[in-house]
Amino acid sequence: MPGLETSAVFQVNNDQLINRLYEWAEKAEEPLRSYATGLLGAAMDIQDIAVAFREQNIRMLPLLLQRLRTIQTKFKRFGNVSSMANGKVESAERPFSHLGSATNAPLVNGDVRDGDEHQLFSGENSQSTQDRSVKKFTIPLHPPTLATSQMMILRYLTPMGEYQEFLPFIFEGNAMEIIFNYLENVDPKDLCLAFEALKYLASLLCHKKCCIEFLSRNGLIKLLKLPRQSTVATGIAIALYYIAYCEEAMERICSMSPRLISELVTYALGLLGCNHDSGRCHATMFFGLSFQFKTMLDEFDKQDGLRQLYNVISVLQILSHPAEDNDLTADEENAERQVVRHVCVALKKYFESHLFYKFTQVTRPPTSRTAIPTRALKNPPEIIDDQILTLQGLLPWKSSWPPVSEFLQLGGITLFILIIAHSYEWNYSGRGETVRSALDVLNICCVVPRVHAVFCERIDFPEEASAACLLY
Repeated sequence: MPGLETSAVFQVNNDQLINRLYEWAEKAEEPLRSYATGLLGAAMDIQDIAVAFREQNIRMLPLLLQRLRTIQTKFKRFGNVSSMANGKVESAERPFSHLGSATNAPLVNGDVRDGDEHQLFSGENSQSTQDRSVKKFTIPLHPPTLATSQMMILRYLTPMGEYQEFLPFIFEGNAMEIIFNYLENVDPKDLCLAFEALKYLASLLCHKKCCIEFLSRNGLIKLLKLPRQSTVATGIAIALYYIAYCEEAMERICSMSPRLISELVTYALGLLGCNHDSGRCHATMFFGLSFQFKTMLDEFDKQDGLRQLYNVISVLQILSHPAEDNDLTADEENAERQVVRHVCVALKKYFESHLFYKFTQVTRPPTSRTAIPTRALKNPPEIIDDQILTLQGLLPWKSSWPPVSEFLQLGGITLFILIIAHSYEWNYSGRGETVRSALDVLNICCVVPRVHAVFCERIDFPEEASAACLLY
């Protein structure tokens, strides 16, 4: 239920309720079995409960993986029919079908194509209910279907995927194959189960072993085949972020074909325009981690990635002027501040990587040649400061550095000064990181003398913003 705190319902000391849910999820008939599984999934989101009921989870995990595989097979064979009852497959009836005009609609696998219950419970109007081309955004909870049962199991498995101790059961149950079955040949009009599978995949990709297996089984290719502008965009962005978090996985990607790398960067740049803030943030964090690799950095520049990443924050209302036009709620403001934070951190890593390669280019002998590195670039702050001072002394007054020149042309220097000024009044946990990252970007950009002139120009700050942090 939206807005309900899970920890208020499930508590470690209330073991009687949770033990009853385990019993129902294991032995009860449908629909109680599916509902109990879904409630267990909500309870397992609380780490203390997941740890306290470790023995029960060790017993349930292999059972639910096998059950999911069985239901998945029936789902492919019979379609989204109602849940199994005593071993028989029953058609999913529409309890309020007399309110619509779907009596003459064609049947698909014994089911009404445009009359599934999800349209009734998703709050769409009657016109959308009668539209046969409408996309499915929800899975019905009542009456439960095979899709409902799969969704409930996946929501239980997702929090379990983060724990290292459950990996043997995950590999034994071949969970990756089950996930791939959801990602292959998906219906663009019905991506709900694919989204749930992507969330489970993301939890598994926290582990290096799962990440390597995913790539070795051509999982990245399957991921890039999913429609980008869809409900699964957020799940794809999270999965890409966890892939980038594994350095060995990124090293393998950098050794793949240039065409696949180009498709990956193109796909991730498209995710920067995701409708959900979470999707945009995770796509931004993916680039922040991938900038450590020269191959990804070059491809990002080749596809005008800096402009697209800059545009993510240039249109945000919290940075707009004047402030009177800002009608955001507190939650929307906080979400936009998080977007600003992640973009600042990503651009900091972007310019730090370019700084290293510019420093290497200026200081190495002109005749020497180096191969493109595939390992992650890591420079401590002291080395970065030395590189900045060295380049400031070596670069001529009218020198041009493409990354900084483009950022200057986009208005990025002025925007980052405004971000620092705005953040003076922001009250959220990421303010310090936002300001530090923005200052680090400006510090690197000052290697180019033309940037100094921007600091001498007059900048109109909004009334609620302050330049005190800059003066300090």
